[in-house]
Amino acid sequence: NQKLHPPAFKEDLEATRLRERSTRPYPVLGSDVRKRRKGADKRVYNVLLPAAITPAARIEIEEGDVAVAQESLQSATVLVVFDATASMGDFARRTADAIGSALSTLDKEVVEQSTMGFLFFRDEGDEEKLVEVPPIPLREAAAALLKASAFMTGGGDEAEPILDALYYASNIYNWGQSGRRIIIGVLNDDAKPGTTGGLDDEGRVPVVQDAVTVARDLYDKSIPVITVQAGPKKGPNLVPVLQTLADETGSKALFWGPDGVSEAELAEAVVLQLGNEAEV
Repeated sequence: NQKLHPPAFKEDLEATRLRERSTRPYPVLGSDVRKRRKGADKRVYNVLLPAAITPAARIEIEEGDVAVAQESLQSATVLVVFDATASMGDFARRTADAIGSALSTLDKEVVEQSTMGFLFFRDEGDEEKLVEVPPIPLREAAAALLKASAFMTGGGDEAEPILDALYYASNIYNWGQSGRRIIIGVLNDDAKPGTTGGLDDEGRVPVVQDAVTVARDLYDKSIPVITVQAGPKKGPNLVPVLQTLADETGSKALFWGPDGVSEAELAEAVVLQLGNEAEV
């Protein structure tokens, strides 16, 4: 109702159309051609318009909001989603060393306020196929992973359900704090090309979601995924799945080379994400 709520600003559209695009008061995001009611084509432009608010409108910041926001920007929770089959014990120990190296290069404040959790997954037929470890202080994470490496058992199916584990991490795992969230996804041998729904006994993981779908869900939640190939074996789906997860979430994929995966390279990837996510 323009009488009750008149616009704060009314644009002269004819004058705007005569201006060069670069000098127009708002950006044109794109356009497409649509049909008019009588069938004629028309071009519709998508533009970014400024919000019009009344002079009485205001943003109220309640007591404590600034402190909460500051803590969120200076803290992060890193979740290690780890293929915990028997062949992975040695790589778990190397990953623990890489985490220790990463911590030594971070600001003390980020380390003190950040945490790390673990989500260990195995073959769907194993007795204990999914184990959650709640977030713990970052300084204790390397020792916790080192301890867990001694209990890695099971396996036998080369293709592992990492997409199920990542969906679980994104939608079910309790991250425990309001800071930034980062995932390190570690896998050996091969990946199943889509979710199977068999990793979670309660049926909360949907079936047949491919790597792009799972990655977009993570991206929408602002959770980057550093993916790591943890051994020399490479099934047909391993590289496409790990690369897609990293690319679609704005992170990095680390693949096995002649000397394995460099601890320094993994530490650098962790530091990069922690630095970007916890300090920006």
